[in-house]
Amino acid sequence: MNVLDVAAGALDAHPAALLSIFAEELQLLVVRGAFDPAPLAAAARRLESDTPLPPHAVEYPAKPEVPQVRVLGQSLYSADASLERYFDGAGALRARFEELFAADMELAITSLLARLAGGRAIAPLQSRDGRAYAPARIPLLADGIGIPPHTDNEFFTRPGFREVKDLVVPTLVSFVVPLQLPPGGGVLEVFEPGAGAAGPKKRGGGPVLDEDLADAPRTRVAASVGDVIVFDSGRRLHRVTAAAGGARLTLSGSLALGADGQSVYYCG
Repeated sequence: MNVLDVAAGALDAHPAALLSIFAEELQLLVVRGAFDPAPLAAAARRLESDTPLPPHAVEYPAKPEVPQVRVLGQSLYSADASLERYFDGAGALRARFEELFAADMELAITSLLARLAGGRAIAPLQSRDGRAYAPARIPLLADGIGIPPHTDNEFFTRPGFREVKDLVVPTLVSFVVPLQLPPGGGVLEVFEPGAGAAGPKKRGGGPVLDEDLADAPRTRVAASVGDVIVFDSGRRLHRVTAAAGGARLTLSGSLALGADGQSVYYCG
């Protein structure tokens, strides 16, 4: 796996790193010290103590016993084909982000990504009728909760991606900004190609499960609050291990090349 671990101050030496991820030349980018951790940690504390996050209807058919992840912002993964509820909440979500963070985080993240996009514009994804998709989402993994193995390109079969798949090249890259990390667990693991494939073959189909990955080669991403992770979430199997001793909160979103190849779009 090709990994670039770089300080925020050295990004100018890698002006096309994001495009390298889309081109499968790079799989994982970690930008160290991208943001001041203090306002991010303060936002996480407010979310944990003051904001009851609505349940996020994540469906894991192979693991129905997995507790629900809570999230601020409805993910496209769980949106219905009409997207009415999703778009109704997108504007309110932007306003909520402005309340939570001392800085304009949408501008801060897109400005950072623009330094890595090889001159491509970084823009919010918009529907054909001009409505802006949500900029990101904040998943909260409570103590004992993780995210099972998956690849994000699977999402293009979901109803909420009905229009998206025609607006972009159907390969997703994720950005993740840690806001709060638990004392243990809550670690992003990105696997090598073919990891866990023997399990579904034995079962006659279905997804890769946690138990299929015991000996699978992987990269465990050690990140801190204030860092930014960008990785090939669409094609690379990945998971987040269960948080232990506290909650994991991240500001997360998806990136995709525009169908014309001239822009990089983001959404939550």
